[in-house]
Amino acid sequence: MINNGTCAVVIVHGQSEYAMINSIKSKLRLNIQIFARNKGKSSIQIDGLPAIFDNSIFRSRKALLKEYATIECNKKKLIDFKIFTVMDVDDCKDGSVRNNYINGNISGLGDSDLKEYVQPIYCLENL
Repeated sequence: MINNGTCAVVIVHGQSEYAMINSIKSKLRLNIQIFARNKGKSSIQIDGLPAIFDNSIFRSRKALLKEYATIECNKKKLIDFKIFTVMDVDDCKDGSVRNNYINGNISGLGDSDLKEYVQPIYCLENL
């Protein structure tokens, strides 16, 4: 079965990450959505990701499906779907949060409905 719906939402740190993901989306014609503050002009920090996952879009599976109606799902699962977070780790002040992120975990997500779909991607320095 080919998934024609939205296959990913990418949460980006800032303008450089936004431009990079937007270019990949355009050139490869991927059906992905980009989540950023003001097209990346206002950055999202790693230690601010728990607040993003508690906002009106990412707080639950139901809220995500309301915002991005083209995500395919069955009653219990999102089908062929990921949430990528593309962040710089050089400006994270808390070492344990930084290390968790580098190791593929986001500190502070708790028991979020969407935790199993999250895949962190990091840049060691500013893009």
